[in-house]
This record gives sequence, structure tokens and C-alpha cells, in this order.
Amino acid sequence: MATEESVQAEELQEAVGPSEAPTQAEAHRPLLSFDRTAGSAAGAKHYLVPVDDTDDSEEAIDWAIQMFGPGSVFHLLHVVPEPQMLHLWAGTYIPPDENAELIEVEDVKLWASHRFAKKLIAAKVSFKLHIIVGPTDSESVSNVILKKAQDVSAECIVMARHSKGKLKEMWVGSVTKACVHKSSVPVAVVPHFQQRPKSA
Repeated sequence: MATEESVQAEELQEAVGPSEAPTQAEAHRPLLSFDRTAGSAAGAKHYLVPVDDTDDSEEAIDWAIQMFGPGSVFHLLHVVPEPQMLHLWAGTYIPPDENAELIEVEDVKLWASHRFAKKLIAAKVSFKLHIIVGPTDSESVSNVILKKAQDVSAECIVMARHSKGKLKEMWVGSVTKACVHKSSVPVAVVPHFQQRPKSA
């Protein structure tokens, strides 16, 4: 099991260092966090943006940059499912790949760098990417989002309204509703735009 680490990096593609086992079992475990907040101003406002590898998440980031601008700190949160035993036939299971979590981290690092890192750096927005593993049912994910918002003292949770992708139902439906109803901070649900602004 991996615990959360902070890695100062110019690019998200930098190597992941060794990790330590957590002191106790948790429903959700931080895999890793990439920290680009070292240069953020004291008293900067923090915003939580749950993300995945979709254009809708890019739109949410673009909207948040326009609304909250340079000098703010964005916390990008991605939840990945706990590796599961593979059921072959009755009574026969194969344990998950030992490297499954590291593979997931590398995958998230790649698309997060491609979709978000460069534009946030260009916009002078400090950011931290949080990768967390655990149950991905809607109630569990909404609880993780709300807990992370509390942990980082977020001024607002910015959520994409997904129009497609494997997480469509989760993000459009009960997760968003749960966050809106249970959050102690404002939740902004960014609509899908047909014409996205082209990246520079």
C-alpha cells in the first residue's frame, strides 16, 4: 500500500519515489500527490476540482481559471478503484497485479500533465494533484470529495458535468447531488460547452 507523498516537480512525468505502508487500514488511501504549491502566496484561496481524463474536466479547469484566476491554489482530485481479485470460475481467483496501483499512478500522471498541468502553470495557478484509491461507488466518492474539500479548506468545489465517458453516471448523478446537498462550502457544477476554447 502506498501513502500520500508530495513531489516537487517541473513536470508530472518525474519519477515516483518509494512509499511507506499506512499505519492503519483506511477505506480510501492516498496513492500520491504532486505538489506545485511552493510558490503560492500566503493567504491564497484554495479550490477543489475532481477530475478525470475527459474534455469535461478540462472545461471545468478552464472555467475555474477564468473565475478564480492567478494566485489561487487548485487541488485536483482523482479517485481510482481498489484493485480487485479476478474471478476465473467458481472458487478460483487471481490476486490483483502488484504493480496495478503504480501503473494507475503513471497513467494519471500522463493525462493530468497533458490536460491540466501546462495550462495551470501558464495561468500562474498553483496546484496539487491528489490520487486516491478506494471504493468508487457514488456515496464513497462524494464522501472523499467532501473530506478533501475540508482538509484543504476549499472555498469552492468545482465539478464537471460529464457528457460522456465511463464515469458519466457517477459524476452527473448521485455524486454531484450528494456533494451539493451535503457540502458545507459552495459547489459549482460546470455545464458542458459544445465549443471549447482552443488551447494555446
